[in-house]
Amino acid sequence: MFAGMALRRCAVSRPATAVFRLNICSVAAVGMRLIGFTKGDACDADGEQDRRDEIMTNRIIIFMGVSGSGKTTLANRVADDLPGAVVLEGDSFHLPQMKEKMRAGTPLSDEDRWPWLGRIKTAAIESVKQQRTVIVTCSALKKTYRNYLREGLGDILCFVFLDVAPDILAMRHRARQHEYMSPLLLESQLATLERPTLEDGVIKISGDLTEAESVAEIMKHLL
Repeated sequence: MFAGMALRRCAVSRPATAVFRLNICSVAAVGMRLIGFTKGDACDADGEQDRRDEIMTNRIIIFMGVSGSGKTTLANRVADDLPGAVVLEGDSFHLPQMKEKMRAGTPLSDEDRWPWLGRIKTAAIESVKQQRTVIVTCSALKKTYRNYLREGLGDILCFVFLDVAPDILAMRHRARQHEYMSPLLLESQLATLERPTLEDGVIKISGDLTEAESVAEIMKHLL
């Protein structure tokens, strides 16, 4: 499937809130060196950016969580910090009849979700073949769903789990208008969610963080 493509591995640690760390200098350190920079410092900065760009190619980053957890917002904010990143919005892969089903307040079944997950995975693979960072929004509520998305991709794929309290989620649902996602479905999604506890390759982001703090935390783990 990936013949001829050099894949970069997501280096992960094993705790529940897996941290993605690579043995490079931080961007902040580069910024400090650039204060009163010399020609040598400028070359170091260029090399640092080259390494950062190399690290962030051939990666699939899936923002997961229930409806209203902020997947689209944070995915796009992180994409802004990763040159050349492409965002695949999971909602756009639902068939019209599935959207109508959800608009009516009827939860999707496993049989409804498997083809949707297949379309998302196929699109992500096609995009990563182009040497790109691929950012995906997908609820990925069950462990079986996440294992399917991981299958065959190894460490180039990681999840960002947006862990938001139910009362905050309910408030967000009341305040927003969605193309098809009925507020009635939130309770069903929360009941279906299998939290990715002790799973490898998962970055957990607390819903207590601000948007800016969430982005900074995600980028810290990714880099």
